[in-house]
Amino acid sequence: MLRNGPKIEGHKNATCYRMPKDGEDPLDGILCSAYEGGKSVTVEAEGAKPFSASTVAGLVKEQLDHITSPGESI
Repeated sequence: MLRNGPKIEGHKNATCYRMPKDGEDPLDGILCSAYEGGKSVTVEAEGAKPFSASTVAGLVKEQLDHITSPGESI
């Protein structure tokens, strides 16, 4: 069963899930799905444990922030 992942601050239409806990599997992962401004964003990432789900959530937040404020990032 998928676990709840981190929330994406400032984006209520974003949801993240973590892979199920498995003590024997050396990998962990996260799947985030969101929509903003008529656009859909999906990010899936896997990596060796310990896996930083918050780093992936930060990347998703940056992308969603850019969608809501196009042309403001440099």
